[in-house]
Amino acid sequence: MFPPLYIASDYALTAPFPGVVDVLAALRTRGMKTAVLSNKFDEGVHMLAERHFPGLFDAVRGDKPPAPTKPDPTTLLKMLDDLGVRPEAAAYVGDTNIDVQTARNAGVMAIGASWGYDRANPLRSDELDAYLHEPADLLDVPRVRAHGGLSRGGDVSGGSAAGGLSRCSDAS
Repeated sequence: MFPPLYIASDYALTAPFPGVVDVLAALRTRGMKTAVLSNKFDEGVHMLAERHFPGLFDAVRGDKPPAPTKPDPTTLLKMLDDLGVRPEAAAYVGDTNIDVQTARNAGVMAIGASWGYDRANPLRSDELDAYLHEPADLLDVPRVRAHGGLSRGGDVSGGSAAGGLSRCSDAS
């Protein structure tokens, strides 16, 4: 029931978190590949990515059965393979514990975002490789900074299309 209602609303209350578009553009300028992986329905994830982040993602994927959802790493690993990126050279930015589990299960760097959907269950910094207080902090993560954006042996994959680096917020 949720997907049809969300589509019918034309995503009227959804907008990128402040600073996210600028950071994604900066990563792309550095030659980084970026992607979004969400447990939200695939059609909605694609619609939001196209509307709010045009040209900023190399790959976009939502829940699309029969593929398993996060924290199963299967879809993330397939996306990385399709992009030609080794897991140990990738970073995953997310705002939920599911995102951290997904990153760990896939063997990629786990970067937590302080903004986002699941404020009731804050991320534990001791479980993360890095923690972002605002989107621009990603540009200062040593692995990203040292390689001018991980310079194509590494990539940043966002959490949900409504999450992590690429999370949209419902402005209610």
